[in-house]
Amino acid sequence: MEEKKTILDVLNWHAQNKKAFRIQDAYKLIHQSVFGIGHLMDDSGKAKEYLEKELDSLMPMTTEGELIEQISPDGEIVRVNLRPFKYRGFDKDKLFEVMTLSAHKIRGDNEQFLKRWEMLKKAIEQNKTDFSIDEYSKFDLKVRESDYPVMHHSRSYNLLNKPAYRVVGRSILKEQFEELQAL
Repeated sequence: MEEKKTILDVLNWHAQNKKAFRIQDAYKLIHQSVFGIGHLMDDSGKAKEYLEKELDSLMPMTTEGELIEQISPDGEIVRVNLRPFKYRGFDKDKLFEVMTLSAHKIRGDNEQFLKRWEMLKKAIEQNKTDFSIDEYSKFDLKVRESDYPVMHHSRSYNLLNKPAYRVVGRSILKEQFEELQAL
């Protein structure tokens, strides 16, 4: 995916390329685009074990889509899809190192997150997305009451897309994987 200029561009790409992309999935993407996956790395032992178990359980496929999916407007924060990663035979220990380095480097802030979340609301109000303002408002009330927590994908997104990825910094990924320099 080529680099995008706004969070709306990124969201629209995902809405067009992922099945059942709901407001909850847009929220998750925006959250990840600002904060990365630092929350998963609080217990690095568990995070590494989970990565290994997930990779072991996946069928290596190229049909999932792209190896790398941009989630931040500047292209620096990306999702690494694990099925194509496994298919290409990349080193899982190197990926874990990328995850660790990314968690230390990516330090988003609430102001940036809220700005992007508000951009989505304005786009909805201007009919630039398929989401309804009612859908956004109900979801916003729910997450605002919980102080904008980390969330999972929507149930329908999980069922139809079976997401398996890790969120990392693109530059760190490229440093660790010489074969990905063209990204």
